[in-house]
Amino acid sequence: MRIWICFIMLMSIGYSVPAQDLYETGILMLESTFDEWDPGPLNAGGISIVGVFDDIPDNNTPVLEMEVPGGTANSWNELLSINWDTPENSQTVTWRFQYRIRVVNVPYNHEVRLQINQDPWNGFSITHTIPAGYAEKWLFYDFLGAPFNNFNYEVLNFSLRFGAQQPQTMWLDDIRVYQSNALLAASFETRVDDRMAAGFGVNFERVDEDNAPEGFQILKTTVAAPGTAIGDAGLILSRLVNSSAYDGTTRMTFSVRSKVAPLEMRAGIADSNDLRNRVVFAQETVRVTEKDKWQVVSFLIQAPPFAAERFWYPFVQFGGQGNAEVDFDHLFVLKSDEVIDTPALIGEWAIY
Repeated sequence: MRIWICFIMLMSIGYSVPAQDLYETGILMLESTFDEWDPGPLNAGGISIVGVFDDIPDNNTPVLEMEVPGGTANSWNELLSINWDTPENSQTVTWRFQYRIRVVNVPYNHEVRLQINQDPWNGFSITHTIPAGYAEKWLFYDFLGAPFNNFNYEVLNFSLRFGAQQPQTMWLDDIRVYQSNALLAASFETRVDDRMAAGFGVNFERVDEDNAPEGFQILKTTVAAPGTAIGDAGLILSRLVNSSAYDGTTRMTFSVRSKVAPLEMRAGIADSNDLRNRVVFAQETVRVTEKDKWQVVSFLIQAPPFAAERFWYPFVQFGGQGNAEVDFDHLFVLKSDEVIDTPALIGEWAIY
């Protein structure tokens, strides 16, 4: 039986944005791009800094080259690290980490850790594995660390850890750490529990890809039942818990590549994974103007009026345009101080 439910539709603005806008978010705590031909502020422990070079394949800026001897007992025996005075709000903000990495020997783990710089060394860590097949290929990582309530000591320590595994020759570039305004990040790697919930009129799968916008996998979709309207086919991209009951505006940004152009897209946020309850989505659509090319698209959306602890389900719709093949990666939902016009009230609606 078809269920028709009233919901509020709030105005959202959508448009294409330059890729660099993805990096301009939050308070920058650390930046090492090596463009000044200097190893920068990171301290090496148990590893050898070879130097800064610009003749590395598939790279056009100076990068840091290192030799990691390997064979140590612990990951922290071989690392790059830096300390900084604990900034305000460190117990409540999200932390965002970005860097590019290239290694010779795969598979290979690298751990990112942020912790207090004294006993008991409390903090959080995230480990990524560069898989077989990605030797001497650049990978870009861009991900979040959740707020941590023990960051109330005077000094924090950030480290990239490489110990307790095989010897390695490695290159790093564009290392950045932010106190971030991000609420959600999803990269669609199989290692990530991003709670992919559902496709509507589309088939989807994760696939490996060289030069993915983030990591080494993307989400590949094919429209199986396009219907006649933009809302007839779409995809839940991820989910998050609105634990802080945030009620401002949000900016939803992701990378997209389509085999069909132009392709109209509409994005939004729902409070259920079947999109049959309350939904906030864009009246204005984004147009993907070039085919077979990664583009960054962005939507300004009022935060849904859902209760605290309620799940948010970011989604995108692109129905009514044939059996399009569309790829996705590098999703972010961020807090925004941008202003949206007065919402429009729509009743007796169902998305699907």
